[in-house]
Amino acid sequence: MDSIKQITEKIKFILSFDFKRQASASDLCCVSIDTQHLTLVYIRHRTAKPELDFCVTVPYEADNLLSVLTDLVKQHKLEEVDCCWMLTPNLYQLLLLEELPVSAGEFQAAIRWKVRDLLSFPVDDSVIDTFSIPLSKIPGSKATMMVVIAQASLLKPFALQIHASGMNLTKIDIPELGFRNISSLYEKDEASTALIYIQEKNTSVIISRQKTLYLSRRIEWGLDLLFSQPAEEEQSNHYLDVIALEIQRSFDYYQSQWRTAAPTRILLASIKSLSNDMMDYLSQRLSVKIQNLNLSEMISFKEPLDLEVQNRSLAVIGGALDKEIGKNAAD
Repeated sequence: MDSIKQITEKIKFILSFDFKRQASASDLCCVSIDTQHLTLVYIRHRTAKPELDFCVTVPYEADNLLSVLTDLVKQHKLEEVDCCWMLTPNLYQLLLLEELPVSAGEFQAAIRWKVRDLLSFPVDDSVIDTFSIPLSKIPGSKATMMVVIAQASLLKPFALQIHASGMNLTKIDIPELGFRNISSLYEKDEASTALIYIQEKNTSVIISRQKTLYLSRRIEWGLDLLFSQPAEEEQSNHYLDVIALEIQRSFDYYQSQWRTAAPTRILLASIKSLSNDMMDYLSQRLSVKIQNLNLSEMISFKEPLDLEVQNRSLAVIGGALDKEIGKNAAD
């Protein structure tokens, strides 16, 4: 990670990914930047229930990103507020690998050697970090880790502009952990939680337990098939069957690996609302009642937030919840 750390003295610590969940101040912004839009969320963590101050999505062009960011910072008085940058999926790879039997000082050299043939860019241009998942209960299993890999030269210009806008960029995050933060809000007991997030071209399945991520999987089926034209019921049910089958396979894997019950709390978020018939059909296929994710149950909203807007911004909201999870984990 040395090449990333040399960007500037002020932000050199920022780009050495931090998945350790360390909370500091009471408020947190999270920003996500795709090819045409940026989404900015601000959550206050000053009471028992986090408060979403605002959630905005605005367009930008390559030559005015800094200007758009700076205007938002000034408008919402975010100077020096801690900021998390939520990467979009095109900016990183996430791999499940066995832990390496090396010391901390040897890890970076060892992991770069391990993944060098899996990258589409030079390994010297990579920034790599890991986070652990619980050890499998299958006898003889080896400890595994989730490995996050990003291209340093792609991160650098975005990081510099976020920093230059006036926010205090303190963390780079990934959607999988943002989704984990969302599901963790519901975990007040020993039961497992599954978050099913249906997007335009894929569906994410996140399984957590006691605020710990166990499984993250992306299914290559999404709304483009569910709502394809003509949207006939038989055709929609066929695609729901496929999605349900893949979700069930994820549950089966979770049960077999960790010798625990399948998730009994299933939260569904979709960037386009599913009909009650679709929800009932999916619940029947999984033999578990599915509930629509509605964050107003767990978060205070300064202003009402449309459910579809909430779901389109779900990863970014999850990133801004990071300090809530960090605080809970320390209690």
